[in-house]
Amino acid sequence: MKFHLVTTEAKHERFLRLLAKDESWVVGFDTEAVGPARRYSKARDKPFLNMGYAALQGFSIALPNEEVFYYPLRHRKQNAKWRWAEAAWEALPLSVWAHNVKFDSRLMEQEGFNIDGVEWLDSMLAAWLHYGRNSEISLKYLAKEVLDRESPEWQGSLIDKTGAEVLEYVCHDALNTLQLGEYLWEKLTPRLRKTLGEVETPFAVELGRMEARGIKLDLEKLEATMGTLADGNLTTDQAEWDELTDIIPGDPGSYISPNSAKQLQEFFLDGTWVERGTTSTGAFKTGKDTLEYNEKNAQTETGRRLAELCLRIRAAKKVKGTYLDGFYEEMRQWPDRRIHAELHQLVARTGRLSSSNPNIQNQLARGEYAPFLKQCYVADEGELFVSADYAQIELRLFAELAGGTLLQAFLDGVDLHQRTADALAESREDGKKFNFAFLIYGGGPGKASREFGWTFTEAKEKIAAIAAEYPEAQAFREKVITRVLRRAPVPFVRTKAGRLRWVPELRPNEWKVRDPEAYQKKHDYLIKEYKIDPYEEVQWGDFAGWLAVDRAMRMSGERIAVNTIIQGSAADLAKLGMVNFAREADRSLMRIVTMVHDEVLCSSFSGAAQSCAKLLKQHMEQAGPFMGYSVPILAEPQIGKTWFDVHG
Repeated sequence: MKFHLVTTEAKHERFLRLLAKDESWVVGFDTEAVGPARRYSKARDKPFLNMGYAALQGFSIALPNEEVFYYPLRHRKQNAKWRWAEAAWEALPLSVWAHNVKFDSRLMEQEGFNIDGVEWLDSMLAAWLHYGRNSEISLKYLAKEVLDRESPEWQGSLIDKTGAEVLEYVCHDALNTLQLGEYLWEKLTPRLRKTLGEVETPFAVELGRMEARGIKLDLEKLEATMGTLADGNLTTDQAEWDELTDIIPGDPGSYISPNSAKQLQEFFLDGTWVERGTTSTGAFKTGKDTLEYNEKNAQTETGRRLAELCLRIRAAKKVKGTYLDGFYEEMRQWPDRRIHAELHQLVARTGRLSSSNPNIQNQLARGEYAPFLKQCYVADEGELFVSADYAQIELRLFAELAGGTLLQAFLDGVDLHQRTADALAESREDGKKFNFAFLIYGGGPGKASREFGWTFTEAKEKIAAIAAEYPEAQAFREKVITRVLRRAPVPFVRTKAGRLRWVPELRPNEWKVRDPEAYQKKHDYLIKEYKIDPYEEVQWGDFAGWLAVDRAMRMSGERIAVNTIIQGSAADLAKLGMVNFAREADRSLMRIVTMVHDEVLCSSFSGAAQSCAKLLKQHMEQAGPFMGYSVPILAEPQIGKTWFDVHG
């Protein structure tokens, strides 16, 4: 390998000559950036760059002959001329490997480089697709694991260093990226190569653009509406809480705080509230589920009212902490005072988009505060929001895969929620709830009785009625689990696009031997979640608790297998639709703002809103046939000035 610091025209010309020798070359690319850190948070406990103020320090390009060229742009002492950097960028071949293309493409575009002429390939996403994991895919880790190469480490900023001082470090990154990309490309199946090149990598590029654009939030309106309501509720509800808990003035020992789990234990001990499970320390649970149960089922009117007040006080505090103070703190860190959430492609195991700083996915869906939040997300001056939501997408994909009467119902345009409601002898709303919670994922009578207020016997009968109505549903779930179990040495499942997810829970005893740490983590979670006593004995001296954990582990694996196929394939579908929309859309007129669950939110100049809606609908719906689905995929766009207008 040979590293070049491009600080003379001769070095720059050498790079261009080498690149011109072989037009089929694929290169490795890596950027270096400097700038202030964003504020630490629960989501990120290590410092991370504030991209709103980030500056390109330089970039390195690795060629297949193991020569690497670094163009320093903002170092101490001698740098490359910007004209050289622009010429080098324009001369790049079509295919360019980057490790975390969302970052590199965004940084280059922010600095004014045209990234549309590049066909990006992401070696980090390639590793994610090949290994089926979202950890241990950093560039340094993979270079050691795959290339057996120890790469130079660097601590701190490059801002006060010369290009010569960082040359070895930055060039290793570009070379590792190229060679990892080439290695992983050979490992990927043709289907996964297509997924990497046509879906995941271009989606990552678009995510970078979405992060950079952000979304406008009318904070003054939010404080005047949602904040005023929260303040008023907090004042009146806290006063009533104080009165009902009989606080003695001047005696702090008599005060029971609605936010103190330890103090709320008194309500269980004196019979005010009914216990709904205990924590790992033996304390009564005081979470939302317990409070909602006592809001309806506490033995006294006072007990029910206290549970309601506790929920209301917590909700008001969350509104003030998360949506007022929290959003202000995030907006204050950006020069344009907008919301710039981090969008994560690899965090959710199903492949769905997630976000943090702030969590834009965490939109209030119900309750008195819910309408106010989305009313305060506003389109820019002269623009409108265009939103489209996939209709019943998980149910449609389940019907496609299960076939039979389920698929035929969608092909015939039948109202599946009403059909289920008729079989249950319940309302359409309950039919809809049952379809999503039980028809797809196969919940049992215990859960159904709790969810719908049925007796255990009624729940069994109603589940049996739906099984008779749609026999293919259970047959499909059993088929998936049987097929996944046959895969060795570790069971795995794939989405429609070929993305891999391991399901070791289906063979817990083997998992315990192979990876005891990971097994124990899941084991402890299940004990806590299902309140299992692992030391409960039975007559023949065995430990029934261990058998219960084993059963819970397997059931968890079964849910993961089915869930990944349905939710994961829905995520693949949405990504393809968004990528195709972004590829065809005129970005000077329309662009994607964000995605929340199955909804894609765009912003468009007012005069182009109808065209944007038409194009968005077209690509979201056409993604289904492109991926081989026969079930109708529907996405109806709405146009409005606020997010509430398009998806209230």
